Amino acid sequence: MKFVLDFIEIYARGLFYLWPIFAVLVGIIVVLGLRIGALEDWEPHDAVLFALITATTISFGVMHPTRNRSKWLVLGIAFT
Repeated sequence: MKFVLDFIEIYARGLFYLWPIFAVLVGIIVVLGLRIGALEDWEPHDAVLFALITATTISFGVMHPTRNRSKWLVLGIAFT
């Protein structure tokens, strides 16, 4: 049981120090998703959903960009 508590403590400490980095990365992903959504004429919530699905590599395949500029921005999400 001590191992589990130690793990949780170390994990929480790591999240505490890394949350600003995670927040910036998620912000970049959301902004790029909104930009893609604007180019593709998608609703904002659809664009953010697309960006988060792309970033987590789930890729349901329901939505995909059709314009070249949008496709390049998707690469930005993937690298982020």
